[in-house]
Amino acid sequence: MSYPQPSSNAAVLGGSDFFRLNTRLVSPGDIYESEQGSHAFAIGPDSDIANVNVFYYDPASPASMNTFQISPDRSFVGTVNSRVTENYQTPSPIPGRVLFAPADLYNPFYRPTALGYSNVNDSISFITPILDVVQYFTPLPSIVPQRIDKTYEIERVEARGNAGNGVGWIVVPAWGRKSGTFLFKNCYTVDLDVTLYGVKLGISANQSVAPSLAFISTTVENTLMALTTQIPGDTTLYTYRMSVSGQYDYFLMRYEAASILGTGFGATTHIILSDDAL
Repeated sequence: MSYPQPSSNAAVLGGSDFFRLNTRLVSPGDIYESEQGSHAFAIGPDSDIANVNVFYYDPASPASMNTFQISPDRSFVGTVNSRVTENYQTPSPIPGRVLFAPADLYNPFYRPTALGYSNVNDSISFITPILDVVQYFTPLPSIVPQRIDKTYEIERVEARGNAGNGVGWIVVPAWGRKSGTFLFKNCYTVDLDVTLYGVKLGISANQSVAPSLAFISTTVENTLMALTTQIPGDTTLYTYRMSVSGQYDYFLMRYEAASILGTGFGATTHIILSDDAL
């Protein structure tokens, strides 16, 4: 996780009636904490993470910990106290602060499994997801959270050469997004092949192996836009609809140039993702 952590104490001392945790994720195990109690919680407007677990001290619960989940469609209104003088009991005694942790699966080490990815010849780039949570210090009757539409502008694809060809992959956060548009343009000097996939991350228990291998990947990679060959200057528009194609954790784009000089090539991709259904 990022250090130093954003501080809810600073928001209270500054007279604000809310604290906004707005930070880039570093690892799948990121957990952020607040020493301040709250009257409501909601997903912030910039969040790529769609589902967030909120943990709080509850002496009536096992390990003195209880939890609820918030999402773009579901906020939480109710008083939650931060009990810094008490301890959670597991996994080890820690102060009973309010804790935030992504509920969506995040794997910064993901590599395409069934799509011909080469650790030797291909390059892959990730757009780092943002975790944005708003914690309110004054009573509210209700909250209608709304994430903003996310816009990404990719102008160059990093790629390694393989017998003259260059292959590059780009991974974009997709959690909870219901629609989107992808505009691909070949700004390179030779033909460019472009493919778009939807990736659903998953793990499951594997009871037949040793404990160190007790979980196996169940990641699914579906083709959304089939391989499209663009001559220099060509543009291709793809429209994503969750109601038609399903919902994904990542959008994965594969670019391959017929020849490559240096470490990459020009390939402009304009992406807009929305929580609104088309």
